[in-house]
Amino acid sequence: MCQNDGANLASIHSPEENSYIANSTYMYLQQERNVWIGIYLDNSTLTWKWTDGSFVDYTNWGFERPFPGDGCGILVNSQWPNYCNTTNFCNWFGLWDTQSSYDCTLSNSKIVYAACKMSPN
Repeated sequence: MCQNDGANLASIHSPEENSYIANSTYMYLQQERNVWIGIYLDNSTLTWKWTDGSFVDYTNWGFERPFPGDGCGILVNSQWPNYCNTTNFCNWFGLWDTQSSYDCTLSNSKIVYAACKMSPN
């Protein structure tokens, strides 16, 4: 998706950057849609990594996330009222969720929107 435009899926390194991407994608899409970000589970090391190779120095996982076995991350741009739990944690806007590994490939992706980030040059 992003590579066609000379970019990578977005890596996020601070609360401010996370907020900027969440708000920007919401304003651009004009609706609640989750967006693919560049965090993924490296199955060989079982660690989360960024597709652009940068260090994972910030995460913003939602309640009880990431799920074991899920392979890629999305930034949530919705309220998800049906996901309330005992702590009434309903507002998922800007938090991260996971998708199972088969969703991380473009050929089988159920994720149709992506947050892209250009490398500074």
